[in-house]
Amino acid sequence: MKNLILFILGSLLASAALAQENVAEPGKMRVSYYGFVRSDFYFDSRSCINGADGLFGIVPKDKAAIEGEDLNETSSARLLSIATRVGLKLSGPDVLGAKSSGRVEADFCGFSNSATMLRIRLAYMKLDWQKWGLLVGHNWHPMFGNVAPEVAGLSTGCPFQPFNFSPQVRLDYKLNRSSLFLAAVYQLQYNSVGPDAADNTKLSTSTQFLTDGILPELHLGWEGKCENFSFNAGVNYLRLKPRTAGFVDGQRVKVSESVSSLSATVAAAYKKDKLDVKLKSIYGQNLAHLLLFGGYGVSEKNEDGSFEYTNFNNSISWLNISYGLNHKVGLFLGYAKNLGTSDPLADYDNIYVRSGLKNLDYVWRGSLQYFYLKKHWALGLEYELTTAGYGKLDLNDGTVFGTEGVSNNRVTGMVQYFF
Repeated sequence: MKNLILFILGSLLASAALAQENVAEPGKMRVSYYGFVRSDFYFDSRSCINGADGLFGIVPKDKAAIEGEDLNETSSARLLSIATRVGLKLSGPDVLGAKSSGRVEADFCGFSNSATMLRIRLAYMKLDWQKWGLLVGHNWHPMFGNVAPEVAGLSTGCPFQPFNFSPQVRLDYKLNRSSLFLAAVYQLQYNSVGPDAADNTKLSTSTQFLTDGILPELHLGWEGKCENFSFNAGVNYLRLKPRTAGFVDGQRVKVSESVSSLSATVAAAYKKDKLDVKLKSIYGQNLAHLLLFGGYGVSEKNEDGSFEYTNFNNSISWLNISYGLNHKVGLFLGYAKNLGTSDPLADYDNIYVRSGLKNLDYVWRGSLQYFYLKKHWALGLEYELTTAGYGKLDLNDGTVFGTEGVSNNRVTGMVQYFF
């Protein structure tokens, strides 16, 4: 790992030298580097379902009572620097009459047996014509969009704001101050959920569900910027193939089955002087690969061993208001609600949702932020209250009743040094 870090830093220094040499010579490749060193501290008052070794505080866990004691009512704290980031921006000679560019970006949020590893964030090539644009490579998922909340925590508003980097091909058609685009998206790090190949009742997270479905995830969107406003809207189609084999009378047989999901999103941002206002709303199905809640379940079991599926429908919204320049304060509010399934569920065992949270009804969050911003430096402090409502799942419509809320208080501190 030490040798890898030294190699990356050496490559960046070499790239910087190359950029200095090429900047004044048109038609040649130009390279610039960027990044930051970042450390994050967090304290949680309750055990949570999270990611990135705890930096992604997603949702507090349900009660786990033993002899009247809640085992998940446990505090924790940690200091990490895995969000440190390095990147390269590339620009080169025209190709087929288009301006060419590219970008490579990585952090240290990959994990293997509790050891941090270099993780790809961005790695794409881009061609820009007067009216058209083409991007090929690893980039933010289109559902992330051009409007995102400004919070101190690394989770960037998750599980209310989609969070996902994916391999994709994106084609843009440029209008006056906006663009229409179509993206074909595959999966790599952030994957859909489904049944385990060896046991239908166990949850699995895999790229295979999308791969076996043949079609990539498709997103049709519109985004743009006009004076003080930014906006985006889009519709998303996802087709998964949960299983390729089933059982009939105890014998393994080949099956043909799939589940298709539709989602829609709209977002807007207003910025003027010291004021920033952002908001977003999503109505979606099967959003687990975006680190949002939802999934699907079996609605019918056929005689040929195949299953029929029904999606969980979810409504998700957030609002972010911040004010200031060097000293900045902010407010974030988010709410997510399980709206149930389109058809009745066959049973409780064959349900595949994010983190196995079959009895989750709602999640809401309120947080306050303070930022101190100075050239090359950023300091952030945040208090975050997240409440999740758990209850009993109604198989008739997929809703949750008898809900009881549990809450987590999270305190986050972060410091960044930019280069």
